[in-house]
Amino acid sequence: MENSQISKNYKRYLGKKKHKLEKAKNLKKHKIYKTYNEYLLSKEWKRLRNIKLNQVGYRCQICNKKDVELHVHHRTYARIFHESLMDLTVLCKGCHSTYHQIIYDNNLSESDAEIKVEMMMKEYLEKNS
Repeated sequence: MENSQISKNYKRYLGKKKHKLEKAKNLKKHKIYKTYNEYLLSKEWKRLRNIKLNQVGYRCQICNKKDVELHVHHRTYARIFHESLMDLTVLCKGCHSTYHQIIYDNNLSESDAEIKVEMMMKEYLEKNS
């Protein structure tokens, strides 16, 4: 084998090794949380929450209110502790409460709820505005 081929193979090997080391470092960064409440108090959640609030302009994504108490609601718990921004919705306290009340009153599961609840909340807001 020529020196240039050995050099290419060695560079490829080093690249794969570096990728594996970086992946291992990233896994170590993800802390394992014992409880959901512990996670909500973590730096990781606070950082993600602030990114989501900033992304939507610190407004409720249902009623568009600003300068009110805002909650960052999990649309799914499928990727809990490693969620993406798409897994989160910003709701004011009132809309968040209404969201969960609609789920409870209509006996909806979280998986069935998303579209139905958003439609019902818009109807509710139109009637009560």
